[in-house]
Amino acid sequence: MKQMQKPKKICRMNRCRSLTNKADNCVMLVMAVSLCILALSVCITVGSPLHARYLLQLPQAFPPSWIIFVSGGCSYFLLGTLLGAGVRFMRRRCFPDIDRGVMFLLWFIFFRLCWYPVFFGIISPLFGCLVLLAAFFLGICAFCALYRRIRLAWPILFFSLSWTFFLLCQNLCVFFLN
Repeated sequence: MKQMQKPKKICRMNRCRSLTNKADNCVMLVMAVSLCILALSVCITVGSPLHARYLLQLPQAFPPSWIIFVSGGCSYFLLGTLLGAGVRFMRRRCFPDIDRGVMFLLWFIFFRLCWYPVFFGIISPLFGCLVLLAAFFLGICAFCALYRRIRLAWPILFFSLSWTFFLLCQNLCVFFLN
């Protein structure tokens, strides 16, 4: 008589960390592209930052508008990729604390998207500083919650946090000079 075989246990970590599922990769790509389109639409709605640059008399250390646009676009694409990975992990219920990290990431993205209209649209360096300070704090919280769970998290969030910190320093410089 044949013995009954026990079902094989599937390791939770291997199931959760695999990137072989094409649908999951499509979710990551769709999130990244849609976040870039959202950021582009915010920039188009607010308009050119040249008027704000003239009114605020920005110092020479402030980067040109095209550098803000390109590096911001790269940052939003990477954040969208990370958001797609976080949604994938949330859907599979791999880690219980991944929900908190994705929520911090969503708020970080929201405040980063709000900075451009506040600084260049309303032309308010004070509120721009407050928005970037909140975004930086939320980015650190997202980093602490996600860097051990998602391999992509620490380089993406490090790049985004360093760019946010640079913008915060520039904003503080503009605030104190005006």
